Amino acid sequence: MKPGRQRRKLREKGRGSVLDGLRGNLPALLAAFQIGQRVSACGFDWPDISGALDKVREEVGELDGALRGGRRKAVEEELGDLLFAMANVARHLRINPELALRGANRKFAGRFRQVEKRLREAGRGPGSASLAEMDALWEKVKRRGRH
Repeated sequence: MKPGRQRRKLREKGRGSVLDGLRGNLPALLAAFQIGQRVSACGFDWPDISGALDKVREEVGELDGALRGGRRKAVEEELGDLLFAMANVARHLRINPELALRGANRKFAGRFRQVEKRLREAGRGPGSASLAEMDALWEKVKRRGRH
């Protein structure tokens, strides 16, 4: 939506903010995506995806700094900022981040089930295998394209 049209729409609906009326029961990732859509529609956005990707890099750095500082609240805040920035990348790509994350969850779970299966075939379970062993199996599963 064009910025001028968004402003007119606000006046017509009597809203004070482009963010008014967002559903409070949305999954947080989808809400972040929609917040980005709304503010973008009134002109508050990067001209292309490079700005959004730069913001992700910035937020990764800030998360790293918060981790080094060891303050849990700061880490939580920076992680939230990183997830919000990733939702903006998805918006620039016109990809629903909720659906993308669901797909990644399915892929991860399918691969991990394959790791578990291979461990069971060797008479073991994930609790008795080292991280290095599980990671090696993970890479084999990943190379074979099984999810």
